[in-house]
Amino acid sequence: MTLSEVKKNSTVEIIKINMERYLQRRLTAMGFIVGDRVQVMASPQNLPVTLKVKDSTLIIGHNEASKILVKVILKRTKCMEIKLREMGMNQVGKISKITADRDLGRRIRDMGILPLMNIKIVGEAPMFDPVAIKVGDAVLTLRNNEADYIFVKIDGGSNEN
Repeated sequence: MTLSEVKKNSTVEIIKINMERYLQRRLTAMGFIVGDRVQVMASPQNLPVTLKVKDSTLIIGHNEASKILVKVILKRTKCMEIKLREMGMNQVGKISKITADRDLGRRIRDMGILPLMNIKIVGEAPMFDPVAIKVGDAVLTLRNNEADYIFVKIDGGSNEN
């Protein structure tokens, strides 16, 4: 998703800035860094986007905002169940169910991924596939198509660490 597509009052994490190098440096100098979270204050269609970056307010043109890839950070107020692939980096949860069947289900269980176990995301590849998880004392990697079958209960709050 690009920054220009994000709705007002959403919090996002910056994934990638697809701009010329001098524009990337200019944004970085203003505190707009890949991996950081920003709040979209206003995002009118085809007009500049107003952002809250750390303690500053920035306005970025719609064209520039369409070149910035982001991930929406959902605000969570209670314990909820999500797919493993929707968890954020360093987020902890408890496996609630595994819906894979046959060979894939057996392989997941053979790796030691079982319901009621605590799980933590400890690493992601540059394109977010595969993902490294910590289950018990083991660190394992799963592809997103495998992680889609694993459901995790997480506590309230945002994906903040």
